[in-house]
Amino acid sequence: MTAKSQVYVVNEDAASKDAIIADDTPKTPWKSIYLIGVLALCTAIQFSLYFSSMWPYLQLLDPTVTEEFYGYVVAVYSAGLIIAAPLIGLWSNKVKNIRTPVRFCICLQLAGNLLYFFAQTLPFGRKFAVMFARFFVGAACCHSGLLKAYAATASVSADRSRAMAIFTGGVAFGLTIGPGLQLIFVPLGFPGFKLFNLLQINMYTTPPLAAMFLNSTALFIMTFVFEETYAGLAGGSSNEAVKDKEAEKEIRKAKEIKIPPFDKLALVLCHLGRFTQTFTFTALETIGTAYAMTIFAWTKKEAVTYVAISYSFMSVVEFVAYALFVFAKLDRWLKLRFHCLCGFAGLIILHLITFSWPFLPGELVTYTNKDMERHLNMSAPEPVGCNMDRLSWCTYTKPVNVWVYNVSFVLIVGVSYCVINITLETLFSKVLGPRRQAAHQGFLEMTEGAARFSGPVLISSLYTIFGPRAAWIAEITVLSTAVTLWLVFYKRLVPLKMPVHPSVENKDKDAQSTDESLTDDEEHLMRETDPDVASVLGYVGLHRAGSVSLGKRVFDRASVRSSMRSNFRKSIRDTMIKE
Repeated sequence: MTAKSQVYVVNEDAASKDAIIADDTPKTPWKSIYLIGVLALCTAIQFSLYFSSMWPYLQLLDPTVTEEFYGYVVAVYSAGLIIAAPLIGLWSNKVKNIRTPVRFCICLQLAGNLLYFFAQTLPFGRKFAVMFARFFVGAACCHSGLLKAYAATASVSADRSRAMAIFTGGVAFGLTIGPGLQLIFVPLGFPGFKLFNLLQINMYTTPPLAAMFLNSTALFIMTFVFEETYAGLAGGSSNEAVKDKEAEKEIRKAKEIKIPPFDKLALVLCHLGRFTQTFTFTALETIGTAYAMTIFAWTKKEAVTYVAISYSFMSVVEFVAYALFVFAKLDRWLKLRFHCLCGFAGLIILHLITFSWPFLPGELVTYTNKDMERHLNMSAPEPVGCNMDRLSWCTYTKPVNVWVYNVSFVLIVGVSYCVINITLETLFSKVLGPRRQAAHQGFLEMTEGAARFSGPVLISSLYTIFGPRAAWIAEITVLSTAVTLWLVFYKRLVPLKMPVHPSVENKDKDAQSTDESLTDDEEHLMRETDPDVASVLGYVGLHRAGSVSLGKRVFDRASVRSSMRSNFRKSIRDTMIKE
């Protein structure tokens, strides 16, 4: 998307009466960028709605379900993402747009949430219905890679960090609202009420209903409101019609810049960073509710409520950080590599603070299978704490202070994830350069999916067999490995260096080598004499890639100033002769 041409009269006598300054400088389409943020918001809300309610919902659908199976349910979401992300990215590159693939993904999301809701009506295999539903939704969520690719390639390089902050800020705001909506549904309780004497509406089945509404809203925006224009692609063309064929030819020729290959090692390191970030968060997300019920001795309802509150506060902190980046323009002081490493360091500190150290005071509250049976027979209240018949580590694991855990989680994860998201997304897009990035963003989504797939399976297994200490050690190991490799190859993590186009380089040299440049007094006099000339001087001076169309000829910036200089000096001589 480019700015419209502006018309100034440069010299009515010496040249044409139509001297047009054609500004071909790309402009970031902020309306479309903000709509991308809204779409990211809808996706994040429907994702975060399930953070705290899925585990209790599975237990109600099938009392025999285990934490390990829950880990697989979380993992299949990522399996769908791994399969679909590169295919959708390649499809988008093939059709050279994101609109059609994104609409397809939203429809698939709608189908997955519909299946999740109707799992309660099935006579058997309910837990597997939930698993398939999460698979479909996971496959559909790969469209977030297309949204990121658009934010990266629709914005010019100078606006890249801000554009990525708008996208990731939409995600953060969605993660804020999602748990909050879950809190609104909690008063419905269980079993809630029946709709049409068939469908159970309660605190566990309202999230998919809300998600389907958001899917419908996103589909409407993408179909009827969103305008797909690009400013950050090399060789991108303006949306404005160019009537002068010679001028159009010159403009196209100036844009024919060969994009050099990107640094593959830098790209691999970005993939490693995304894997590490997602692996860590998914691990905390997977065992979060079960961990809270075991370590803090919370009931199901308390766990759903307090975990949702914790995620809400964490997302508020993250959203505030994003807002500062977008509106206070903190990206001007952002050092991509350094601050990304700071984000990873923050996550390591979080795990050290919340580690179940042997010297911590207190013991876990415990219960047995017999206590659970009495509860199911309605003869005893819901047992809380650690089930000694299922978990062998109940007797020697020390409880972490509930305030230390939740406050650390809210503050450190909120800030660290904001910083990592903005810096990593921006660095990834700049390593690739001004090329179409849908396929690469699809592969990045596949890496994220691999982390979401492996993280729940590994961490839930370690948690079930060995306890939270083993899970925490695994996460610290992954984080430390990524930080070490980033430090070793720190100098390779830099944006792609684009070559200077020969015509631009020659023009700059010509402008610098001429010995007939205007003096400060002459230029000041020109500005005072003719405001139109002043506008042209300022306009051409600010826009390096600007050109001037006089009739059918196209001149570069230096030519404009040279022509104006000659005309001005001629007018001065004519005035002196007349006098």
